Amino acid sequence: MKTPDRSIADVSTLAAIAFLILSMISPSAFGKTYYVATTGNDANPGTTSQPWRTLTKAANTLVAGDTVFIRAGTYGEQVIPVNSGTAGNPIVYMNYPGDVVTIDGSSVSLPAWEGLFEIDSKGYITVSGLRIINVGPNGSNTGIQVEGSNHIIIKNNYTNNTASSGIIVWSSTDILVDNNEVVHACSKAAASINECISVGETSNFEVSNNYVHDGNTYRGEGIVLKDGSSNGTIHGNTVHTVPFVGIYVDAWDKYTHDFKIYNNTVHDVFMGDGISIGSEQGGLLKNIYVYNNISYHNEFLGISIHKCCVSSHTLNTIHVINNTVYNNGWKNWGGGITLDNKQAQNVLIRNNISSSNLSFQVALEEFTQNAVTVDYNLIDGFRNYPEEVYGDHYVTGDPQFVNAGGADFHLQNQSPAIDSGTAANAPKDDFDGVSRPQPQNGAWDIGAFEYIIVPVELASFHAFMEKRGVILRWATESETNNTGFRIERSSNVGGPWISVGFVPGAGTSVKQRQYEFIDTRVPFLPITSSVWYRLAQIDFDGAINYSPTLEVASDRGTRRWKVMPNTPNPFRGSTTISVLLTEPGNVRIDILDLHGRILRTYTKPGAGRGIHFFNWDAAGYPAGMYLCRVKVGPRIEYMRLLKSD
Repeated sequence: MKTPDRSIADVSTLAAIAFLILSMISPSAFGKTYYVATTGNDANPGTTSQPWRTLTKAANTLVAGDTVFIRAGTYGEQVIPVNSGTAGNPIVYMNYPGDVVTIDGSSVSLPAWEGLFEIDSKGYITVSGLRIINVGPNGSNTGIQVEGSNHIIIKNNYTNNTASSGIIVWSSTDILVDNNEVVHACSKAAASINECISVGETSNFEVSNNYVHDGNTYRGEGIVLKDGSSNGTIHGNTVHTVPFVGIYVDAWDKYTHDFKIYNNTVHDVFMGDGISIGSEQGGLLKNIYVYNNISYHNEFLGISIHKCCVSSHTLNTIHVINNTVYNNGWKNWGGGITLDNKQAQNVLIRNNISSSNLSFQVALEEFTQNAVTVDYNLIDGFRNYPEEVYGDHYVTGDPQFVNAGGADFHLQNQSPAIDSGTAANAPKDDFDGVSRPQPQNGAWDIGAFEYIIVPVELASFHAFMEKRGVILRWATESETNNTGFRIERSSNVGGPWISVGFVPGAGTSVKQRQYEFIDTRVPFLPITSSVWYRLAQIDFDGAINYSPTLEVASDRGTRRWKVMPNTPNPFRGSTTISVLLTEPGNVRIDILDLHGRILRTYTKPGAGRGIHFFNWDAAGYPAGMYLCRVKVGPRIEYMRLLKSD
């Protein structure tokens, strides 16, 4: 990728991404399926019993509609797909389900500006479930590189120790980068080019649910959108322990526009800011919407709109709404939200919580009168900084987070942020997907989270498949004004959802209640398919609260396992979850609160037969009920955990 060094660099988009997911993530029914294994031979036919030996053989062979399943092991080669897929018939490169597949570049000397997995001028390709490590030797070498391509999915991959970006997308369109982990990117320090995840000159893209952390101390900024990119959504990502900036939007010298940056968590950025917006070389940056993000404990600023680095740095329509910005500024200076750009027009800073930041909460350092609106923010800790402002219609005081020290920024019931915001230009949902406003007073809350009253305390929720259909069982600890539960099913994790039944509730009850529903109309599931379920709990007044979503996969070909009761239960300090495997598998355990928020995750790839133990240290979490979600392969089970005082 011969691109210059960069110092830092809606409806149509969502429709395009939905098409990508629907058409590309599963192996095509119209192509061939091949296999690669470290025990194979490239002279073989590439079958499950006679696999190929190299990924290069697969990359040279696969045509539209084909899938290659890669068996466990380490492969030391660069992968360059020769052919493209087509709409509805993508080419898919993925790990065999449950297998840990590593592409190790330690012995590969890549040409400059290339990736270890290099997709150049191709279309309709999916790369999923691969570990890509030790990439070099040049500062421009990346883990997964997409250039001049279209309709590409990069999903469920892991990159580590890459000389440049873990994942980079350039001059492309219709791209999904989802649920990847990128660690120790830009390992060449000053010689490294670009950032942990970089997107440049690209349109119609989604960067979602990625975990980006521990970038190089000299380079290795988190997620950067730049250089003429447009029509992108950046959401659900977690970025921490990277230098200079966690999520950065930089027009550089090109017209860059229409980004939605929401539901991200950024913290512990050193020598820099959580989220930053600018135009370093004069390109117009327009229509940037930053909402429902959490930015905390960054060395300098939570959210910044800046003027670096030349005399022209025009920004237009920058909205910073319903974010939670907390405890930024480690040393001698730092703050919450700042505007420092006289050329910025139509800037809106609204409905944000700015709390306990070091030097100021909201500051207008350089700005043009009538070009910025600051209103309906919660200011906690006004510092009398020279450019610090309250704005209009503000509220003050402790926002009363549930547990700020534990990074739980949900609101307690007496928070002054509740019902103190405005609906104007505000998002319709909060960080958790809870609809705004909640029905208490019909007004928007300030910050990333809308306060909710939970009428039903869900103790457990399980789903599994048998001959009769899909069995759903759940239990409640207590119920208040509960009309009942509408059971909803979807063939995709994000919907659309259809109603498949209704189970009456207990009204108001303080006793545990058990429920069951059998979905006998579920369609036949092929081996690689799943359906998803959720409960829509309906109050007497018609208000609806949704349960966590459960995935139910075909039993054909899945591994056998069992979750043992956690011990102790109830517990005070910690509890141990045990999983019995009768066959090897990948184990993932999520600890959730009753809102479905993930508090802690444990993974054990390639776990062998036997009992595997996972200890949850719950110190710092309040007493109460929690959920434990256990996933082995495609199947999921839930159980409840009770922490006592």
